[in-house]
Amino acid sequence: SSLAFASRSGDSLLSGGYDGTVNLWDARAGTPKGSLSGQVGKVEAVAFSRATKSMAIAGQGLRVRQPSGAMVALTGHRGAVLCVAFAPDGLTVVSGGADGTVRLWRAEDGTELHIFEGHTDKVHAAVFTPDGRTIYSGSDDGMLRRWTVPF
Repeated sequence: SSLAFASRSGDSLLSGGYDGTVNLWDARAGTPKGSLSGQVGKVEAVAFSRATKSMAIAGQGLRVRQPSGAMVALTGHRGAVLCVAFAPDGLTVVSGGADGTVRLWRAEDGTELHIFEGHTDKVHAAVFTPDGRTIYSGSDDGMLRRWTVPF
């Protein structure tokens, strides 16, 4: 259901599946390197921060897997979480959900930092700009919205 590169060189790739697993692949050889449970049911989206070596997993919940292997729950969306992305520094995460909201989180501990409201339908895409100061989101309502990160 989703893909994210897990290395600058492009040789490691993460895939999230509707079977609830996240797999790590050797992208050059096309062979699996390992898998883990996403702990969110059907995996809708995965993201990886090269800066912090953390992974975000979205589905019927939202989790950030720390480099230590610890999983941090990010709770607040009502319904499925459909997209997730890290800020360039890896310290914050943005998510979009079936509840029409875009949420900003501290990746380290799952603290919800801000809720952006304005979409009237499911949010399927959210991304930070390269400087990390702005978020764009896209929704089934047909709107592309721009949000300023409030800090």
